[in-house]
Amino acid sequence: MEIPIEDKLDTLFSFLKTHQKQKILVFFSSRKQVRFAYQAFKSLKVSQNLLELHGKQDQNKRTAIYF
Repeated sequence: MEIPIEDKLDTLFSFLKTHQKQKILVFFSSRKQVRFAYQAFKSLKVSQNLLELHGKQDQNKRTAIYF
């Protein structure tokens, strides 16, 4: 499925809202994009289980978030 760039966050938001009981891993190209999406979706209360995972976190935190 191809989604125009201007619709990507809206589509991701809708997808996350309709799949709240499943584990989903979303990849972004940079840590800034991860932070932006995490903060935006957290403020919009997309899910209670929303976590961010990126390379600036120490390995123990990344591992804990993954599991």
